[in-house]
Amino acid sequence: MSVSINKTEVNKMTLADKIINLRKQKGWSQEELAEKLDVTRQSVSKWESAQSVPDIAKILQLSELFGVTTDYLLKENDGEIPHEEPVEQKEEKCENVRKVGEKEAYEYLEASRKAAKKIALAVLMCILSPVCMLLLIGAHETQLITAISEDICILIGIIVLLLIVAAAVMVFIFFGIPLTKFDYMEKEPIKLDEAAKKAMESEKEAAAAGYTRHNAIGVALCIFGAISTLLGAFTEHEMLIMIGICGTLLLVACGTYCFVSVGIPWGAMQKMLEEGDYARRTKLANKAMEPISEIYWLVITAIYLAYSFITSNWHISWIIWPLAGVLFGVISAIVAIVMRKDK
Repeated sequence: MSVSINKTEVNKMTLADKIINLRKQKGWSQEELAEKLDVTRQSVSKWESAQSVPDIAKILQLSELFGVTTDYLLKENDGEIPHEEPVEQKEEKCENVRKVGEKEAYEYLEASRKAAKKIALAVLMCILSPVCMLLLIGAHETQLITAISEDICILIGIIVLLLIVAAAVMVFIFFGIPLTKFDYMEKEPIKLDEAAKKAMESEKEAAAAGYTRHNAIGVALCIFGAISTLLGAFTEHEMLIMIGICGTLLLVACGTYCFVSVGIPWGAMQKMLEEGDYARRTKLANKAMEPISEIYWLVITAIYLAYSFITSNWHISWIIWPLAGVLFGVISAIVAIVMRKDK
C-alpha cells in the first residue's frame, strides 16, 4: 500500500516540488541554483513555494541544468522522470571525444615534466647564441682584439651561433619526440575519466604555487634585462654597450627558462583538463593556426637571416624574434575571434 501511495505522490508533483527535489538531488542550495540561472535567491524561493512560475527561458535552462525534459517539469502527471542525455554527453558523441584514463594522463604528465627542463635549456641556448659574436664585435671595435679583422670576428660568431642553435635543435627533437604521441591532447576533444580528472586537478593545485613563483621570477628577470641594455646605451664605449646587450640576453634567457620549465607541465595539465588556452572551443582555432604558424616562422627566420647577413647588424637583428613573438600572439588572437564568430 505504501508503495502505491508514493507513486501517486510522485505523479502529483507540481513544478515547485520538482524544482526542490531536483535541486536537492544535485546537492545545491537555493543560492547555488540561483547563481547558475543568473537569478536571485528570492526568485528560486518563490518558484519552490509556488508563489511564482519561471518563464519559458528559465524552464529551458532548468531542463538543461537538471537533464530532464521540459514536459516533465511542466506536466503534473508525468510518472517517472524521463531524463535526457546530458548536453556534455551529446557534444562528446558529436565530436568523437577521446577517453583518457588515469594511467595515460600520468604518463603524459611525467613525460612533460621530464622534457620541460631540457627544452627550457634549449630555448635558453638559442637566446644566448649571439652572445659570442656580440662580444667579439665589441672587442674588435674597442681594439681589445686586433689580430683578426671584424669580418673574421663576425664569421667566428656566426659559426658559434649556428653550433649552439644546432645543439638546441637536437635537444628539441630528442626530448620532444616522446611528447609527439600525446599531440591529440592539444588538437582533439578529450574526456578524462573521473579518477584521472581528480588526479590532474590535484596535481594542478599542488603545482600552482611553483608555477606562479617561477612566472613572477621570469617577469622580474626580463624587466631587469631591459635595464642592462639601457645602462649600456648611456655609455659611448662599444664594449660596454655589447656587454649591456649580452646582459639583457642572459637575463631574458634565464627568465624564459623559468617560463618554459614550469609552463610545459602546466600546459599539459591544462590540455588534459581542457582549460585556458586549451579549452575545447579554442582547439578549432589552434588547429587553424597550424599551417599559418609554420609559414609564419619560416618567413621570420628568412627575414632574420637575410637582414643580418646583408646589413651585418647581428647586434640588433635579434630584436626581430621578440617582435615576431608579439605579432604572432596578435595573429593568433585574431584567428581565434574569427573562428568563434564563424561558429
